[in-house]
Amino acid sequence: MEGYSDIAPAKDLDRKPFIDIQTIKGKIQFIPMLVTRGSGNQRWRVSIQGICAKEVPPLTDCRVFFKGTEISGQFSEMQSTNDGLWRARFEAIISVPEFWGDGVALR
Repeated sequence: MEGYSDIAPAKDLDRKPFIDIQTIKGKIQFIPMLVTRGSGNQRWRVSIQGICAKEVPPLTDCRVFFKGTEISGQFSEMQSTNDGLWRARFEAIISVPEFWGDGVALR
């Protein structure tokens, strides 16, 4: 989508300074801190803990983009910090094989 950069592949998420997420409040930039991949029948699920500057109501439909694919996700957690930022957890199911790469096993 125009104005939004792609989410980095799983192996590079901790190296990219932010993830653009489309929300009901517009674009937010989410700084990833901890990335966890699901296992078994949840292997396409990604959970990303991080920080953002705007509050987004939990369970609100959000979008990230990867190589032209629009991917739905949501914030499952949102906690304010003392410095005006928000600690959050963003979760999505990303079934695009190129996102995960070969042999990527995040913990």
